[in-house]
Parts: sequence; C-alpha cells; structure tokens
Amino acid sequence: MKKTCLALTTLILLISCASKKNTTHIGPKGDFNIFVVDVLWIKEKGKKYDFRIKLANNSGTGLIVMLNDLNCFKGETMGEISHAFFGAGERTIDLKAREVKEFNAICKLREKEKGSYKLIVRRVFENPSEDGKTKGKVLLKDIIWQVQ
Repeated sequence: MKKTCLALTTLILLISCASKKNTTHIGPKGDFNIFVVDVLWIKEKGKKYDFRIKLANNSGTGLIVMLNDLNCFKGETMGEISHAFFGAGERTIDLKAREVKEFNAICKLREKEKGSYKLIVRRVFENPSEDGKTKGKVLLKDIIWQVQ
C-alpha cells in the first residue's frame, strides 16, 4: 500500500511539474507586433525571483527600452529589476532592426509574495538613427507579459 501511494504521488508530481505554464501577452492598441517581450524561465527564490527575458524587435528600425521602464510583479506587489550578474548590464537596451536580445534578470520584492508573475514594459522608444542612444518618439506603452 505504501509503495502504491508513493508511486502515485511521484507520478502526480512529475505530471504537475511537466505541465507548461499558461502565459498571456497583452499589447497596447496599435501595431504591437513590432516589439515582443517574453520570459523564458523563472526561478523562485523567496523574496526574489530570477528570470530570463527575451526582447525582440520585429520592426525595420531601431528601438530602445530603458531598464527602469521594465516593471516586475508577483501577485499585486511590484518589485525592482536588476541584471543578474551583480547588477552589471545595459540600462539602455537598444535593439537594432530585427534584433533579439536575451538576458538574465532578478526581480527583488519587499517580502515573499504569492500570486502570478507579471512583467510590464512601460515604454518602447523609436531609435531611427540606430545609434543605441538617441530616444525618438514613444512607439508603444504598457506591454504586459503574465503567467496565469
């Protein structure tokens, strides 16, 4: 009986761990397909979580995203994003036409929280000169990635 219960528990655990998380991408009004944000994995660590973010520029011109325009959440609590490698990394994330960038980041929360994970990109700027520095007009606002 004990072996049967143990085997059943192990099977249920394996099935639940293997299931894919249901994610939602919510874009602003307009052509939000020019910029795509995705989170490839999340590792829970109590008052913080590590994650790998993927930013894709599908447009024909350069784009800029400021690190301080990225907001991370767990439940309703907003955290602070920093680069995973001792906070070292780009503060101005520039994406040339058709470029994709991935990097590891940390979301630090005030306290351990429960709830779904969410990432919001507040603003995406145009960078027509593709110098990676000069912000043009705001093309997109409030792009949301969320685990349901």
